[in-house]
Amino acid sequence: MIIPQQTQTTLEQYLEQVTYPVSQNALFVQAQQHQASREVLALLHSLPNRVYHSRTEVEQALSGQPIKDPVDAALSDSFPASDPPPWNA
Repeated sequence: MIIPQQTQTTLEQYLEQVTYPVSQNALFVQAQQHQASREVLALLHSLPNRVYHSRTEVEQALSGQPIKDPVDAALSDSFPASDPPPWNA
């Protein structure tokens, strides 16, 4: 998705102020309460309905990139495939 520069800048400023984790719905409602532009509201409304743990996750979702579940990401980063976690042994 191509986002106009002005909308991108406004969205980035808004996302910097958000307390994470936050749901898609909460992002949208908070943006409405802060009189976000129609373009920003449309972007936030288009997000998949899930909990976002960081600004990066929101940006990845908007760009169409897959988002790893934070627990899965932590586990996959912690245990190489050749050395599975002890509870799977």
